[in-house]
Amino acid sequence: MWDFLTKLGIALIVLGFIAYLVSLIIKTRQRKDILLISEKIKSLLPESEVFIENLNYFYQIKAVKDEKTFFFKIVYSRENHEFIITNTNKWIVNDNPKQWTRKTQPIFIRGAQEFININEAEKKVVIVYPSSKRIIRYLNESDTVIVKPQDKFLNIHFLKFDDLEKIFKIQ
Repeated sequence: MWDFLTKLGIALIVLGFIAYLVSLIIKTRQRKDILLISEKIKSLLPESEVFIENLNYFYQIKAVKDEKTFFFKIVYSRENHEFIITNTNKWIVNDNPKQWTRKTQPIFIRGAQEFININEAEKKVVIVYPSSKRIIRYLNESDTVIVKPQDKFLNIHFLKFDDLEKIFKIQ
């Protein structure tokens, strides 16, 4: 009996260590991604101060230039996923667009309402990183539109990382 419990204990310790390593790898990767995105923002807003917040905060990057403040929220998505703005304060990532039904459990984006409520921003941007199949906004229960980088909803630009330059050319 003790032999079994010893093996079980060792197995649980090994599994816990593996879970810790995976979590550490994911956080390290996210920090690298945030640094890459912040460097891109610095190149688009020369002479700006760029601040990186906690990954779990309702925004991840804040840039200040000439007394103008820009807030950036990073949403992770893959190229075959869809980013969907369902209503004013609910945003989701659909990780399986081909199999989606009304019963599918969505992946809700945390901090959406807090991000919407930021008032002191010159520009608020949600960056879908690294990309997504498309960014969609529901107009009502059944009608949708594909969101373009220059479009704003609730005074927020929703765009893929590769489209970041487009909104700074619009200024």
